Amino acid sequence: MAKIKDDDFLTVKTMRAILLETLGERLDSRLDRIEAKLETFNSLRVEITKQKEIVEKLEARIDDKDTYDRRNSIVFYNIPTKKNENALDLAVGIGRAVGINMSYSDIDATHRLKSRNDAAPPPFIIKLVNRWRRDDLMNATRKHKPDASWWGGAKEVRVFANEQLSPKNQAVLAEARKNKEFFFCWTWRGGVYCRPKLEGSQPQQLLNEEEARNMMSLISEKDREIITKANEEYKSKSKSRVDTPTAHGSQTDQRCNDGDGASGGGRSRKNNVNSRNRFNRSPYPSRRRD
Repeated sequence: MAKIKDDDFLTVKTMRAILLETLGERLDSRLDRIEAKLETFNSLRVEITKQKEIVEKLEARIDDKDTYDRRNSIVFYNIPTKKNENALDLAVGIGRAVGINMSYSDIDATHRLKSRNDAAPPPFIIKLVNRWRRDDLMNATRKHKPDASWWGGAKEVRVFANEQLSPKNQAVLAEARKNKEFFFCWTWRGGVYCRPKLEGSQPQQLLNEEEARNMMSLISEKDREIITKANEEYKSKSKSRVDTPTAHGSQTDQRCNDGDGASGGGRSRKNNVNSRNRFNRSPYPSRRRD
């Protein structure tokens, strides 16, 4: 700091020099501390980014394991309960109801699940010994469309089956169904798929909730108008139909869009099975015995 002699007059210029020198020293000190804190912050941000990547990889591995563990399971809904119910006999009876000859040796595990709806029977899960048998039972259930009268319930109550999804894919499917007015949504081999209700559209796999939330960006405003018009024309017709409308007057399998999230909707071997683009990848790979 500049020293002031006794005989110096405190002019404005002198005062300014003193203040600037004093403030400059303090400012330099503060800037040094800020710079040190910024270096610490940047190093922590890099470490947080690395930890976030590790967490994302671990979450993906957990979801893959959850999906793998559930690959042979089917969850049935609306099957009435009975006193002293035998789960194995019930599972074999379900196979018999849809034309599948099953034995105890086909079943790995089976039991009732906790119900979220007190008005409906608890869901019933069957884990088969391999995916081949699971696919047979799933396809037969959707083909025969059994009702609850097989098990002493009302004939008008439909019994339907879903794949057992991982918690992550359950959330993805729930998000995707919010756009069911414009998209068919279904599951296949533990994954969630959608397809715009347009003739010639391709199945697209949804890997996370963000992709499900952004589904509407996959179709243009013109396509939305076409789909909306087709839906209105379908609703205006009085006769019952098995198929669900697609734009341009074409029809496709209703299983893509039914309330149980049925897999296999619009099943076609003509899809681009080997496409590198996962959004054009067919969800129906050739069947192979596990």
